[in-house]
Amino acid sequence: MLVDNQILFYEIDKAKYDTFLIATLDNDIDNFKVYCKDKILEKLKYLENGNNPNWMGNVETYMYQVQSVRIRFGELTGRMLVNIEKYEKLFSKYTDPNKFSSEFVNKAKNLKIDLALVKENFILQFKPNKYIEDSAVMYIKR
Repeated sequence: MLVDNQILFYEIDKAKYDTFLIATLDNDIDNFKVYCKDKILEKLKYLENGNNPNWMGNVETYMYQVQSVRIRFGELTGRMLVNIEKYEKLFSKYTDPNKFSSEFVNKAKNLKIDLALVKENFILQFKPNKYIEDSAVMYIKR
């Protein structure tokens, strides 16, 4: 698994990573990120001092793997958004009072309202297109 390989490569404490996964406080999350950055810099300095002639290739491979996973996540969230939009169209079909009972139409309208809230929150949280764009250029110096 990519995460396990990188934890081993950069010598990150697995227990700290497991704690990070269940952390709920921003401070705890930020502390783990700082810890990881420090460990990665420490490892890169060690490798840069001639302790591994192929170190750049190893690091570059991990970078591309992370980038690939991020792009795939963006693609998946994009597909989820498309599916939400398909449900919007479906609910619209069932809100015609001339074709369906008023009780059914009201329930379809309520579902459509709930779905609009889901879509709005989904877009605010995930921003699939921006996530893909940011992932594609994540290692380019700006």
